[in-house]
Amino acid sequence: MEIREFLTQVAQLRISKSTGDEISAYCPWHDDQNASLAINHVKGVFHCFGGCVKGSGGLIGLFDKLDDTGKVTAKYVQVFAAEAIKGFTAPTKEEAPSYSDDGYDVMNLPLALENEYLGSRGILDETVRKFGLRYHSSDDCIVIPIMMREKLIGYIRRNISTNPKYLNSSGLTRDTIIYPFDQFESDNSTIFVCEGPFDAIKAHQLGLTNTVCTLGGTISDNQCRLLGELGRRIVLVMDKDDSGVRITENNTSKLIGKYGFWVDYTVAPGLAKDFGDATDLSNLEIYNPYQLKAINRDLTYLIRS
Repeated sequence: MEIREFLTQVAQLRISKSTGDEISAYCPWHDDQNASLAINHVKGVFHCFGGCVKGSGGLIGLFDKLDDTGKVTAKYVQVFAAEAIKGFTAPTKEEAPSYSDDGYDVMNLPLALENEYLGSRGILDETVRKFGLRYHSSDDCIVIPIMMREKLIGYIRRNISTNPKYLNSSGLTRDTIIYPFDQFESDNSTIFVCEGPFDAIKAHQLGLTNTVCTLGGTISDNQCRLLGELGRRIVLVMDKDDSGVRITENNTSKLIGKYGFWVDYTVAPGLAKDFGDATDLSNLEIYNPYQLKAINRDLTYLIRS
Protein backbone atom coordinates (compact mmCIF):
# COMPACT_ATOMS: atom_id res chain seq x y z
CA MET A 1 0.00 0.00 0.00
CA GLU A 2 1.30 3.43 -0.96
CA ILE A 3 1.27 6.14 1.70
CA ARG A 4 -1.32 8.26 -0.11
CA GLU A 5 -3.66 5.28 -0.31
CA PHE A 6 -3.19 4.72 3.41
CA LEU A 7 -4.00 8.34 4.24
CA THR A 8 -7.23 8.24 2.26
CA GLN A 9 -8.45 4.65 2.74
CA VAL A 10 -7.33 3.93 6.33
CA ALA A 11 -6.82 7.33 7.95
CA GLN A 12 -9.84 8.73 6.08
CA LEU A 13 -8.11 12.01 5.19
CA ARG A 14 -9.09 13.99 2.11
CA ILE A 15 -5.97 14.73 0.09
CA SER A 16 -5.92 17.87 -2.02
CA LYS A 17 -2.60 17.43 -3.77
CA SER A 18 0.85 15.89 -3.38
CA THR A 19 4.18 17.12 -4.68
CA GLY A 20 7.12 14.84 -4.11
CA ASP A 21 7.19 14.02 -0.41
CA GLU A 22 4.79 16.83 0.48
CA ILE A 23 1.09 16.02 0.88
CA SER A 24 -1.68 18.58 1.43
CA ALA A 25 -4.89 17.36 3.05
CA TYR A 26 -8.04 18.91 4.46
CA CYS A 27 -7.67 19.15 8.24
CA PRO A 28 -10.33 17.01 10.01
CA TRP A 29 -10.20 19.15 13.18
CA HIS A 30 -11.67 22.33 11.72
CA ASP A 31 -13.91 23.44 8.85
CA ASP A 32 -11.08 23.45 6.36
CA GLN A 33 -11.57 24.94 2.92
CA ASN A 34 -7.87 25.35 2.08
CA ALA A 35 -6.28 21.91 2.63
CA SER A 36 -4.36 23.26 5.62
CA LEU A 37 -2.84 19.99 6.84
CA ALA A 38 0.71 19.57 5.49
CA ILE A 39 2.33 16.13 5.76
CA ASN A 40 5.84 15.04 4.85
CA HIS A 41 5.93 11.28 5.37
CA VAL A 42 9.66 11.01 4.58
CA LYS A 43 10.74 13.60 7.16
CA GLY A 44 8.00 12.42 9.50
CA VAL A 45 6.61 15.92 10.11
CA PHE A 46 3.08 17.34 9.94
CA HIS A 47 1.28 20.52 10.87
CA CYS A 48 -2.00 22.31 10.34
CA PHE A 49 -1.67 25.93 9.29
CA GLY A 50 -4.78 26.59 11.36
CA GLY A 51 -2.92 25.53 14.51
CA CYS A 52 -4.91 22.32 15.15
CA VAL A 53 -2.02 19.86 15.21
CA LYS A 54 1.75 19.80 14.83
CA GLY A 55 4.41 17.15 15.25
CA SER A 56 7.71 15.65 14.17
CA GLY A 57 9.62 12.42 14.57
CA GLY A 58 7.13 10.31 12.60
CA LEU A 59 3.43 10.26 11.79
CA ILE A 60 2.37 8.18 14.79
CA GLY A 61 1.48 11.34 16.71
CA LEU A 62 -0.85 12.38 13.90
CA PHE A 63 -2.63 9.03 13.85
CA ASP A 64 -2.84 8.82 17.65
CA LYS A 65 -4.67 12.15 17.62
CA LEU A 66 -6.81 11.20 14.65
CA ASP A 67 -8.03 7.90 16.11
CA ASP A 68 -7.99 7.35 19.87
CA THR A 69 -8.73 3.61 19.46
CA GLY A 70 -5.19 3.11 18.19
CA LYS A 71 -6.34 1.06 15.17
CA VAL A 72 -5.00 3.50 12.58
CA THR A 73 -1.64 3.70 14.37
CA ALA A 74 -1.40 -0.08 14.65
CA LYS A 75 -2.16 -0.49 10.94
CA TYR A 76 0.39 2.17 10.03
CA VAL A 77 3.11 0.45 12.05
CA GLN A 78 2.19 -2.88 10.47
CA VAL A 79 2.22 -1.61 6.87
CA PHE A 80 4.91 1.07 7.09
CA ALA A 81 7.25 -0.26 9.78
CA ALA A 82 10.14 1.72 8.32
CA GLU A 83 8.26 5.00 8.20
CA ALA A 84 7.10 4.52 11.78
CA ILE A 85 10.70 5.32 12.66
CA LYS A 86 11.86 8.80 11.66
CA GLY A 87 13.77 8.91 8.41
CA PHE A 88 11.98 6.39 6.16
CA THR A 89 15.02 4.22 5.56
CA ALA A 90 13.81 0.66 5.79
CA PRO A 91 16.19 -0.95 8.30
CA THR A 92 17.28 -4.55 8.16
CA LYS A 93 17.33 -6.45 11.43
CA GLU A 94 21.01 -5.64 11.82
CA GLU A 95 20.45 -1.96 11.03
CA ALA A 96 17.46 -1.50 13.34
CA PRO A 97 18.01 0.46 16.55
CA SER A 98 19.42 -1.77 19.29
CA TYR A 99 20.33 -1.32 22.92
CA SER A 100 23.54 0.60 23.45
CA ASP A 101 24.95 3.38 25.59
CA ASP A 102 23.04 5.78 23.35
CA GLY A 103 19.89 3.70 23.75
CA TYR A 104 16.60 3.91 21.89
CA ASP A 105 14.86 6.96 20.51
CA VAL A 106 11.91 5.92 22.65
CA MET A 107 9.17 8.16 21.31
CA ASN A 108 9.86 7.05 17.75
CA LEU A 109 9.28 3.40 18.57
CA PRO A 110 5.78 2.08 17.77
CA LEU A 111 3.27 1.64 20.57
CA ALA A 112 3.05 -1.95 21.81
CA LEU A 113 -0.55 -2.37 20.67
CA GLU A 114 -1.97 -5.89 20.37
CA ASN A 115 1.29 -7.22 21.82
CA GLU A 116 1.18 -10.91 22.69
CA TYR A 117 3.36 -10.59 25.79
CA LEU A 118 1.36 -7.69 27.23
CA GLY A 119 -1.84 -9.53 26.39
CA SER A 120 -0.64 -12.53 28.39
CA ARG A 121 -0.20 -10.20 31.37
CA GLY A 122 -3.66 -8.74 30.94
CA ILE A 123 -2.43 -5.31 29.82
CA LEU A 124 -5.01 -3.63 27.59
CA ASP A 125 -4.28 -1.43 24.56
CA GLU A 126 -5.89 1.48 26.41
CA THR A 127 -3.23 1.06 29.10
CA VAL A 128 -0.50 0.81 26.47
CA ARG A 129 -1.52 4.21 25.15
CA LYS A 130 -1.88 5.75 28.62
CA PHE A 131 1.66 4.80 29.65
CA GLY A 132 3.20 5.09 26.18
CA LEU A 133 4.49 1.51 26.21
CA ARG A 134 6.63 0.84 23.15
CA TYR A 135 7.80 -2.30 21.37
CA HIS A 136 11.19 -2.90 19.74
CA SER A 137 10.79 -5.76 17.28
CA SER A 138 14.45 -6.59 16.61
CA ASP A 139 15.30 -6.85 20.30
CA ASP A 140 11.84 -8.29 21.14
CA CYS A 141 11.32 -6.09 24.16
CA ILE A 142 8.79 -3.76 25.74
CA VAL A 143 10.17 -0.26 26.32
CA ILE A 144 8.67 1.68 29.23
CA PRO A 145 9.30 5.46 29.07
CA ILE A 146 10.08 6.95 32.48
CA MET A 147 8.67 10.43 33.01
CA MET A 148 9.46 12.56 36.07
CA ARG A 149 7.87 15.99 36.36
CA GLU A 150 6.79 15.83 32.70
CA LYS A 151 10.33 15.14 31.49
CA LEU A 152 11.49 11.94 29.81
CA ILE A 153 14.52 10.86 31.86
CA GLY A 154 15.06 7.38 30.40
CA TYR A 155 13.36 4.06 29.96
CA ILE A 156 13.13 0.52 31.25
CA ARG A 157 13.53 -2.30 28.78
CA ARG A 158 11.66 -5.53 29.53
CA ASN A 159 13.17 -8.31 27.41
CA ILE A 160 10.65 -10.92 26.32
CA SER A 161 12.82 -13.67 24.84
CA THR A 162 16.25 -12.95 26.36
CA ASN A 163 17.88 -12.35 29.74
CA PRO A 164 18.29 -10.39 31.88
CA LYS A 165 14.59 -9.62 32.00
CA TYR A 166 15.06 -5.92 32.81
CA LEU A 167 17.60 -3.36 31.61
CA ASN A 168 17.62 0.36 32.34
CA SER A 169 18.71 2.99 29.86
CA SER A 170 22.15 4.49 30.35
CA GLY A 171 22.20 7.03 33.18
CA LEU A 172 18.82 6.03 34.63
CA THR A 173 19.29 5.79 38.39
CA ARG A 174 16.64 3.93 40.38
CA ASP A 175 17.30 6.08 43.42
CA THR A 176 15.84 9.13 41.66
CA ILE A 177 12.64 7.48 40.41
CA ILE A 178 9.15 6.69 41.60
CA TYR A 179 7.09 5.21 38.75
CA PRO A 180 4.67 6.40 37.48
CA PHE A 181 5.23 9.65 39.37
CA ASP A 182 3.40 11.85 36.87
CA GLN A 183 0.35 9.53 36.63
CA PHE A 184 -0.18 9.27 40.40
CA GLU A 185 -3.64 10.32 41.62
CA SER A 186 -4.94 10.21 45.20
CA ASP A 187 -7.68 12.00 47.06
CA ASN A 188 -6.68 10.89 50.57
CA SER A 189 -2.84 11.06 50.71
CA THR A 190 -2.61 7.25 50.54
CA ILE A 191 0.12 5.68 48.39
CA PHE A 192 0.24 2.01 47.43
CA VAL A 193 3.90 1.10 46.91
CA CYS A 194 4.88 -2.05 45.01
CA GLU A 195 8.13 -3.27 43.47
CA GLY A 196 7.91 -3.57 39.70
CA PRO A 197 6.66 -1.33 36.87
CA PHE A 198 4.09 -3.83 35.62
CA ASP A 199 2.68 -4.11 39.15
CA ALA A 200 2.03 -0.36 39.11
CA ILE A 201 0.77 -0.32 35.52
CA LYS A 202 -1.69 -3.14 36.22
CA ALA A 203 -2.90 -1.42 39.41
CA HIS A 204 -3.67 1.76 37.46
CA GLN A 205 -5.52 -0.28 34.84
CA LEU A 206 -7.63 -1.80 37.63
CA GLY A 207 -8.49 1.63 39.02
CA LEU A 208 -5.92 1.92 41.82
CA THR A 209 -4.36 5.10 40.43
CA ASN A 210 -2.62 5.96 43.71
CA THR A 211 -0.09 3.18 43.09
CA VAL A 212 3.61 3.63 42.37
CA CYS A 213 6.62 1.33 42.29
CA THR A 214 10.22 1.73 43.37
CA LEU A 215 11.67 -0.42 40.53
CA GLY A 216 13.06 -2.83 43.07
CA GLY A 217 12.83 -3.89 46.68
CA THR A 218 14.50 -1.60 49.17
CA ILE A 219 13.19 1.97 49.21
CA SER A 220 16.05 4.49 49.13
CA ASP A 221 16.24 7.71 51.14
CA ASN A 222 15.65 9.80 48.03
CA GLN A 223 12.64 7.68 47.08
CA CYS A 224 11.26 8.24 50.59
CA ARG A 225 11.46 11.98 49.95
CA LEU A 226 9.68 11.57 46.61
CA LEU A 227 6.95 9.55 48.31
CA GLY A 228 6.60 12.36 50.82
CA GLU A 229 5.61 14.67 47.96
CA LEU A 230 2.69 12.38 47.15
CA GLY A 231 1.26 11.62 50.59
CA ARG A 232 1.87 10.55 54.17
CA ARG A 233 0.15 7.16 54.42
CA ILE A 234 1.94 4.32 52.66
CA VAL A 235 0.48 0.89 52.00
CA LEU A 236 3.33 -1.47 51.21
CA VAL A 237 2.30 -4.12 48.69
CA MET A 238 4.20 -7.22 49.74
CA ASP A 239 5.16 -10.03 47.36
CA LYS A 240 3.99 -13.39 48.67
CA ASP A 241 7.36 -14.94 49.46
CA ASP A 242 10.04 -14.81 52.14
CA SER A 243 11.98 -12.18 50.21
CA GLY A 244 8.87 -10.00 50.12
CA VAL A 245 8.55 -10.28 53.91
CA ARG A 246 12.18 -9.34 54.48
CA ILE A 247 12.07 -6.35 52.13
CA THR A 248 8.82 -5.10 53.68
CA GLU A 249 10.26 -5.33 57.20
CA ASN A 250 13.32 -3.29 56.18
CA ASN A 251 11.23 -0.68 54.39
CA THR A 252 8.88 -0.35 57.35
CA SER A 253 11.75 0.48 59.71
CA LYS A 254 12.99 3.25 57.43
CA LEU A 255 9.59 4.71 56.53
CA ILE A 256 8.37 4.87 60.13
CA GLY A 257 11.57 5.36 62.11
CA LYS A 258 13.40 7.80 59.85
CA TYR A 259 10.67 9.58 57.89
CA GLY A 260 7.57 9.33 60.07
CA PHE A 261 5.17 7.82 57.51
CA TRP A 262 2.06 5.95 58.55
CA VAL A 263 2.60 2.44 57.15
CA ASP A 264 0.07 -0.28 56.38
CA TYR A 265 0.36 -3.53 54.43
CA THR A 266 -1.52 -5.41 51.76
CA VAL A 267 -0.98 -8.30 49.35
CA ALA A 268 -2.50 -9.15 45.99
CA PRO A 269 -5.80 -10.99 46.46
CA GLY A 270 -6.41 -14.66 45.83
CA LEU A 271 -3.69 -16.68 44.12
CA ALA A 272 -1.99 -13.65 42.53
CA LYS A 273 1.62 -13.29 43.66
CA ASP A 274 1.65 -9.53 43.14
CA PHE A 275 -0.40 -6.70 41.64
CA GLY A 276 0.92 -7.58 38.19
CA ASP A 277 -0.92 -10.91 38.34
CA ALA A 278 -4.12 -9.51 39.83
CA THR A 279 -7.45 -9.16 38.02
CA ASP A 280 -9.38 -7.25 40.71
CA LEU A 281 -8.10 -4.84 43.37
CA SER A 282 -11.43 -3.45 44.49
CA ASN A 283 -11.56 -5.24 47.86
CA LEU A 284 -8.03 -5.26 49.22
CA GLU A 285 -7.48 -6.20 52.83
CA ILE A 286 -5.31 -3.63 54.59
CA TYR A 287 -3.31 -4.55 57.69
CA ASN A 288 -1.65 -2.26 60.20
CA PRO A 289 1.52 -3.23 62.13
CA TYR A 290 -0.24 -2.57 65.44
CA GLN A 291 -3.21 -4.68 64.33
CA LEU A 292 -0.88 -7.58 63.54
CA LYS A 293 0.86 -7.18 66.85
CA ALA A 294 -2.47 -7.20 68.69
CA ILE A 295 -3.36 -10.62 67.25
CA ASN A 296 0.20 -11.87 67.76
CA ARG A 297 0.98 -12.17 64.05
CA ASP A 298 3.88 -11.05 61.86
CA LEU A 299 4.08 -10.35 58.13
CA THR A 300 4.22 -14.03 57.23
CA TYR A 301 0.57 -14.16 58.30
CA LEU A 302 -0.33 -12.11 55.23
CA ILE A 303 1.22 -14.52 52.72
CA ARG A 304 -0.11 -17.66 54.39
CA SER A 305 -3.65 -16.58 55.14
